[in-house]
Amino acid sequence: MKNSINLNQTTEFKKNKKLNFNSKVQMFKITLTGILLGLAVASSLIEIPVQFMGVILPLRVFDSLIIAFAIPIIGLYYTLVIGIVEPWLHLLLDGDHPPLQIFFDNIANITFIISFYFIYYYLFKLRNKSNNLKTDVIKKVSAGVVLVPLNAIVAALAFALTLVVLYFNPTLSRPGDYSNNIVNFNNNVTKIFFILIGIEILRFTFIYILFSLIQRRIGHIQRYY
Repeated sequence: MKNSINLNQTTEFKKNKKLNFNSKVQMFKITLTGILLGLAVASSLIEIPVQFMGVILPLRVFDSLIIAFAIPIIGLYYTLVIGIVEPWLHLLLDGDHPPLQIFFDNIANITFIISFYFIYYYLFKLRNKSNNLKTDVIKKVSAGVVLVPLNAIVAALAFALTLVVLYFNPTLSRPGDYSNNIVNFNNNVTKIFFILIGIEILRFTFIYILFSLIQRRIGHIQRYY
């Protein structure tokens, strides 16, 4: 009888200990999410205005890079929170964007995070380092061949769809250079769209190379929680 009571007490203690541990882990992840979100928003203010054929593309690189680094640090769900919230906070700090663009940026961010998470870690199984360096390099290059064009097309579509919707809905907000962007884009849709894809391929190539080089190292932060 005493043994049974002791066994129940031990089991209950282990359950409580596990719950306490999980609570601490979640609190640590929430704290890291807040820090990474702040960094992403701050870095999103660094925009490189790329001008071509009368269209000005406000290119941002560093916020996407921080979002990519967040994946191995805090996991899929918390990174999705950053990807969804960050564009709206950016809009509060920099109102030179139509809210419609932020909506499409959300879709692009979600695609970016989910594709990196599942394609990189599960399809090509790059979570752990391979014993064969050649195999590891081939898998990383193969993953990049899928991820870079996919996200480049989605990002280009997000910008292009913003301009198209604003063109057909003149009552929607169009601050800054967007009036000129809309007119010039609709005069040269095909050429500008392919140029957009080319620019986005360069952006995501840069992001992917840095991500693939150091994601395992920054993933070691998980050892502390």
